[in-house]
Amino acid sequence: MTKTRIKSQVRLTGSVDPEHITKQLKMEADETWKLGDKMAHTCRRHKDNGWELTSGWEDSSDLGEQAKKILDRVNYRIGILKQWAANNRQTLDMELSCCVELCDQAPSINFGPVLLERAASLGMTIDVDIIQVAN
Repeated sequence: MTKTRIKSQVRLTGSVDPEHITKQLKMEADETWKLGDKMAHTCRRHKDNGWELTSGWEDSSDLGEQAKKILDRVNYRIGILKQWAANNRQTLDMELSCCVELCDQAPSINFGPVLLERAASLGMTIDVDIIQVAN
């Protein structure tokens, strides 16, 4: 039997070059793309630049804790990047993306006030996708 899995990602998109994001954050992304690059497994193309850091799939039951950990990895550096983008008239959208592959028992989806406050202070949206996987 397949277990329920969760994954959290910090996704930064806009006009900022992904290489510049890597330099500003002082960490490598798990995935980057540029405007016009082909999207994986589709014939569509990206409409902006992007930089993504992911937790990877985990057999875990606490999405909020996993999301907090991935945000902890970039939190204090993102503010610097956001200010640079504003000063240089660059667009930068920030998203905390969470995904649940639901197979058996549903995980806890609880985002505590610390996580929500940090995401809000950065102007970050939170997206949660729940995918029902057949057993």
